[in-house]
Formats: sequence, C-alpha cells, structure tokens
Amino acid sequence: SGQSAPTTDYDGNTRPQGSRWDSGAYEYVATITCSYSLSASSASYSPSGGTGSVNVTSASGCSWTASSNASWITITAGSSGSGSGSVNYSVAANTSTSSRTGTLTIAGQTFTVTESGAVIPSPSGGADVVAGVYAPSTGSSSVYFYTLSGNSIQGTTSSWRVSPFSLSYAPDGSLLYINLTSGMTDIYPVTNGLAGSTLFATLPSPLGIDDNGPVISSDGLYIARPMDSADSGAGVQIFQKSGSSYLPLSTVTYGPYASFSASFDPYANHLAVALNGSGSTPPVTPIIFKRNGSTFSRLTGQPNVPFQDTYPYEHSLVAFSPDGAYLYATDEGSDATGNNFRIYTVKGDTFTWLSGQPNVQPANPGPIAVSPTNTYIAISNTYSHPYLLIYKRSGNTFTLLPSPATPPNSQVTALTFTPDGQYLVVAESQYPFILAYQINATTDTFTALPKPALLPPAAFESLSSVKVASK
Repeated sequence: SGQSAPTTDYDGNTRPQGSRWDSGAYEYVATITCSYSLSASSASYSPSGGTGSVNVTSASGCSWTASSNASWITITAGSSGSGSGSVNYSVAANTSTSSRTGTLTIAGQTFTVTESGAVIPSPSGGADVVAGVYAPSTGSSSVYFYTLSGNSIQGTTSSWRVSPFSLSYAPDGSLLYINLTSGMTDIYPVTNGLAGSTLFATLPSPLGIDDNGPVISSDGLYIARPMDSADSGAGVQIFQKSGSSYLPLSTVTYGPYASFSASFDPYANHLAVALNGSGSTPPVTPIIFKRNGSTFSRLTGQPNVPFQDTYPYEHSLVAFSPDGAYLYATDEGSDATGNNFRIYTVKGDTFTWLSGQPNVQPANPGPIAVSPTNTYIAISNTYSHPYLLIYKRSGNTFTLLPSPATPPNSQVTALTFTPDGQYLVVAESQYPFILAYQINATTDTFTALPKPALLPPAAFESLSSVKVASK
C-alpha cells in the first residue's frame, strides 16, 4: 500500500490508469519518500579534542551528504552516502582558554560540537610566565601566555581580549596592562601569571593618539605611555596609581618627535625617553626627565653624549638596568660615530657615556632586555645576522658572548628576561616566532628549549614576564 502507478510504461507508452500492477508491456515503478534521522544531535569534548561518529538512518536509495561548518572539526569518513550509514569526524585541540561551539550539517540535519577551553595548570614551584601579543595587519590579535619551568614551555591563549597592541606586567605581577589599537589601556588582575577576564581599570587614549607599550615603575605607582605620533602633541603621558584609581599627570613633551620606548629607573626618580625621527630632522636622543614629587622635568645636558643621528626617520630605544646604575640605548644604525649601542653610567642626575663599550658594536640594534642581576644585556640586531646579540657585563666592561647554538633565524621583534634570570624569551618575525633559552650563568650559555606545542601565527610585537611564587 502507499504505492502509486506510473502513467507510462518503460518504453514511454501510455499506461491505462486505474490498475495497480503491470500486465503485458506495462511495468510498475514505485515512488520513494526519503527521510533522515541522526543517532545524536550533539557531542561535547575536552580541550584535547578527539574523534566521534554519528549514524544516519534512511531508506535504501536515499542519498545524503555531510559537511563541517568549523575549521577545527574535520570529517574523516562518510562525507556522502546512500541509505543508512555513518559519519566520522575529528575535533582539534583547543588551545584557547575560551570554549567554542561548531556544527556539522549531516543529511540536512544540524549536529553540534562543543569543546571546553584550555585550562593551563596553575604554575607552582617558582615557575615563570611570559605574556606576548601579536598584531596582524587585519583582524583581531591575541594575548598568549607561556609558563616556563625546568626545560619545558607550555602555552595558552586568552581570546576574549579585543585588538591588543602591546602589554606589560606590573612588577609585582598583580596586574597586566594591555594597550589596545584604539590607544586605550585595559588593566586586568592577574592570578598565577594569567590575566582574568574582569576589567580592573581603563586608561583613556592619549588625545586619540595610539601609544606603544605601557612602562611601569618598579613600585607600580607610575605608568608612562610613549606616544607613537610625530606631531605637536607628541610626548609621554604619565599616570600615578592610587589604589584602583589612576591620576593623570602632566604630559612630558619634547617637540615634534614620536617615541617607541621609555624606561623608569628603579625608584622612578628618572624617566628616559627614546625619540624617533620626524621625517625632516633627526632627533637628539635619548632625553632624561627627573621626577620631583609628581612632576617630571627635563634634565638639560643629559646624557652627556646623545646619539648623533644622520637619518631623519631613525628609531631608538632605551632601558635602565634593574639597579638603576646604567642606562642602555640603541639606535637603528645611523649614528654618525657608528656607536649604535650606547651605555651610560648613572650617578645622581648625571648620565655619562662609557666610550669604547661594548667591545663590539651592533650594526642595526633594536629592542633591549636586561637580566635581573644586570649581568646580561640582550639586544636585537634588526636587519642582519646574528639577529640576537648577548653581552656580559663585568664592572664597566661589556663583552659580546658567542651566539646561542640555536639562534633566531629572523629579525627579533621583542625580548625579555624572566624575573628570576633563568630564561631569555625572544620573539622573531618568522617561524617558530618564539624561542626560549635556559641560561647557565656558570658557563654563560643560552640553550634553546624545545618549541612549545602552541605557537603564535605571527611575530609578537610585545613581551613581558612575571615570576609566580612557589606554593
């Protein structure tokens, strides 16, 4: 029952209606109505992912297809079939701390897959955490967190942040300051090196001008934001922290020059600022500001011998040593004397260039990192191999060390020593984008750790590190 007779026979001849079965030259053809059902409508997975299977039930001769609507869910078998069958799929590991949901379309039905967010174990035993942010030319960027302990490095991401550009931990590890591409700075509380999702405070954009990297004094009370804009409003915006409030102080200015870099000495008595060329006039850089109460005023004549740039677009960077005894400054390579890496001793308000140091000058130096004991100074050699240069200090003598056995194979975009001095973490512009070195201070060797399972898709623009106390 339920079958209907055709109006023509196999040869196309008109078939008399009213009869249900063939006689003679007439044939019977049945009409099939197809329906489909799935053995389940959803499945859930842990952050490690896995595999699964869904059964399709349908009548013989009923065809169907299956497709994935999420890049992290792959159909491994059964992308099409007829009648009853099965669809096999795999779910990739989720390295983000956020859960995610994707779907498969199977025989016109929706099958939902949910995967939990990654949970990185709370670092203990004195582990180090390094945070990094990359800024792609299009789309949103992400913050990555890496935990270093022994000879291993593990990573995870926090995908809830919107368009971060650069970041810095507060020196005590309690807060993470994240500069956004809008120019604002979002501040998040930190537990065991990992930032939570609850906003602590937001610093406004400095006159609508994007800035490059929050710089925080060692007591956490002063936050400086260099402005990446070469116009009449260029300067460094400074905030003073009081509890959960941030009081804006007067912006320090220095003419029509942008800045990518600034650094406080350990007591926030001085603020060094590195200037970039305006495009018409090379800057005199670095410049020094002295704090008196909550006011920062420029120290004229300091340092005693600044860079003598010959290129009007030049970039320079600065970093105080952790003890405040030295100021390190780099110029990308156009100093008239060829001294592109300058080291200044600091005594009171006097900054004196150590002529003849270091023993080997870099060609095109960039970002600077200083170890906690001021024993090692690592800098980027921007445009030429070796891309990473590491100097060792002994008194006022600075000597270039041999390159690590596994050096970066491309431009170093950011670098940081961990607070315990056990590791140097380097971001480079090409794969694998991040390198972590374990430091042997006895032999002055830097040994590369195995690459972490989680690698960023592009170079980090900014790195910052924090120490997690032993439990």
